[in-house]
Order: sequence, then structure tokens, then C-alpha cells
Amino acid sequence: GGAAHRDLQHSLMSARPSILIVLTPPLDPSTGGVQTSTVKMARMLATQEYEVGVFSYAHQGHQSDVPVQLFSAPEPGGIANTVNHAALAETVGQFTPSVIINQMPYEHAITETIAQHTGALRVGCLRNTLYSVRNNLDQYATRVLPKRLAPLLQNRAGRMALLSWHRRRHARDLRRILAGYDCFVMFAEPNLEELAYFVPDYDPDRVALIP
Repeated sequence: GGAAHRDLQHSLMSARPSILIVLTPPLDPSTGGVQTSTVKMARMLATQEYEVGVFSYAHQGHQSDVPVQLFSAPEPGGIANTVNHAALAETVGQFTPSVIINQMPYEHAITETIAQHTGALRVGCLRNTLYSVRNNLDQYATRVLPKRLAPLLQNRAGRMALLSWHRRRHARDLRRILAGYDCFVMFAEPNLEELAYFVPDYDPDRVALIP
């Protein structure tokens, strides 16, 4: 990305900048990809003399020796508990990060909490395909449709209608993400094609790719 990427580089070049990484599951690299990438990213940044903190919306279950300051939700309930959002706001105030990396950009409540309580550069990071539903429409339909509507999947018109509904719904989510972050980081080049499918007019200066 252009301007967003330059802003991110500038923030990281400040004198010992602090970086806060936010995720919803426990900080345990043995339990999932987001957790593993968080630990690897935190460890890498710490070796480069950045001050790194991690805030998890999980109340317990953290298993990591990564050299960062770990902040966790004070109560169960994850993002559904307003006390935990207040804890993130308090952490931001105490840690005063130069950059906040949200590993869960689809969780709009986290985005709103960050926006209300910090002037830090905000980065939303996604490590997945945006076509997960498009490529697995049957599984998606089974999950979201009432059983009486299952016959929709038996004909092309029904499948196209469901895909069109998902496309509009997902586009709204992505537009909220793009508006809520200074930089939206995705996994690789194919993600740009996927993003354009949902948001044809997205600003490329607000998007960056993981090399």
C-alpha cells in the first residue's frame, strides 16, 4: 500500500515505538493460526527492540513464553462483555502504543473500542481468503439457512441469489474494516482480486500485503 504503508513505516521508525497486538483467543500458539502468527510476530518485533504488548479478549488459557507484556480480559465473555472492552481501552491508555494491530478486524466492536480510545496508527490484519463462503457455499447455506429453504441450493437461480446476498453482506463488513483502519493487511496477491470482488472501489493506498 502507498500512504498507509509509509505511515506505518514512519511509526515503526520512531524511538522505541510500542506496538499492541489484539486478538480474541488465548495467546497459545498450539491452538490456532492467529495465535501462532501473533506469537511469531510479537517475538520478531521484540527482537528488533520494539516494545510489544498483546491484549487478548480471552479471560484465561494463555500458554506462551514470548517476551511481551500480556494483557488479558478480566472477565469471561470475550467481546460480548463490555467490561473487557473497557479493559482494552485502559490497556491502550497505559501502554500508549504507536501502532495497534488488530488480528480480528471482522470484530467491529474491537474496531470501535480502538477508535474511541487511541490516536495510534490502526492496522487490521487478515490471514484468510475472502472467498471462504463463495468457495464453500453449501456449507455456508447449511449453517445460515432454515431447513425449509434448503431446496434453494438445488437450482442455479437459488444458489446465485444466496451468493448475491452474501456478497452484499460481506461488502458491508469489508467497507467497515477499510473505514476503521489506517491500513488493512491481507495475506497475499490473490486477496486483492477477492477484495475487488466485494469492494470494487477500495483505496489501494489503505491496503498492504504480507510478503
